[in-house]
Amino acid sequence: MTKTLDDMTEPELRDVMNATCRAIKAALPEGTGFIVLAAPFNKSVAQYASNVDRGDAELWMMETIKRWHTGDYVPR
Repeated sequence: MTKTLDDMTEPELRDVMNATCRAIKAALPEGTGFIVLAAPFNKSVAQYASNVDRGDAELWMMETIKRWHTGDYVPR
């Protein structure tokens, strides 16, 4: 049976999040920053990983939350 994130030890959690980041980095164009938030369904604690500075991640998340609340999106 697969463990949930809540059931993992700190080393197991680190390994899972690092593997996730490696897969995302391989899939995105070079020079792309990203943030991963992962949480078991129906739980309140999310695990965080990224390849950017924490301050940049915070700004990106706050900007995204603001757009969610206002219904705004960036047209392509």
